[in-house]
Amino acid sequence: MAVIRRVLLVGHTHHDVGYTNSPRIVDDQHRRIVAEVLRLCAHDRRTDAERFRWTFEVARPVLRFLATADASDVERLRRLVAEGRVAVTGGYLNMTQLPSDAEFGAAYDAVGLLRAAGLPVRTQQHGDVNGIAWGTVEAMRRAGMSRLVMALNPDHGRAPYEQPTGFWWEGQGGARVFVWLSTHYGVGEQWGIVDGDAAAAEGHIAAFVERLEARADYPYDVAVVHAANDNRWPTPLFLDVVRHWNAVRGNPPMRTATIDQALDLLERQATAASIPVVRGEWSDWWSHGHGSTAREVAVYREARSFARAHRPASG
Repeated sequence: MAVIRRVLLVGHTHHDVGYTNSPRIVDDQHRRIVAEVLRLCAHDRRTDAERFRWTFEVARPVLRFLATADASDVERLRRLVAEGRVAVTGGYLNMTQLPSDAEFGAAYDAVGLLRAAGLPVRTQQHGDVNGIAWGTVEAMRRAGMSRLVMALNPDHGRAPYEQPTGFWWEGQGGARVFVWLSTHYGVGEQWGIVDGDAAAAEGHIAAFVERLEARADYPYDVAVVHAANDNRWPTPLFLDVVRHWNAVRGNPPMRTATIDQALDLLERQATAASIPVVRGEWSDWWSHGHGSTAREVAVYREARSFARAHRPASG
């Protein structure tokens, strides 16, 4: 049985392109979230354990921010990433099984733009989708990423293992990525974390830690808790949970972390432990909505085939 020695609180917002508002509005909101995170970090004077840290769950908002930001703001972002205050992940959006290798290639090409701006990218983070194409493994490794976070939706899918669990996912060619099958990010709101309801959050997190310590298949001394929900505007309220927990309980200690910092610990412990290695397609039920837009999907795929087959005339 595990002994949990630290609780890591990971702040982020789930990038949902259409659940709370239209994609066009959501897209601009997430671009503005990047600037707000920079502002919150600049005004943070808390202790290191309680310091405001943030993870950008997908790459698109950061890419949009970089397209219009001035040099000083880009430097601020780069410095915060280097300091471990902010993490930038490499998945363009939360994807389903519908994209082909061509779409994955286009999405992962954007990782190069992030690195060109001085932002290291090692992790892909997914929330709410319940599976992803097997080809993701090889595509991620080609793009220089080796860790995948999957926070499956408990209402629309069935997890292959109890959440949370770590395992190696092996691609068709033998490449592997470390998968952290996380709890759903929605616990951040359900448990009162993102709204700073410290007393309620304390009880939920304590029960979560107790369950982890009772599991015989959990070889980690880290408990990762999400402080997030759908398209939430970033606020420092969740930091009150850290302060309250450490003042009232203190053991195991809690601190904020980026997803990269959490995975650095988890992956290292997974490498030393005996965890599953799996191969095969990760079936996804989340893309069932496309059953109502079958004609539109067919038109897009036909157009994609024409575009890829087109060869401009020489001369």
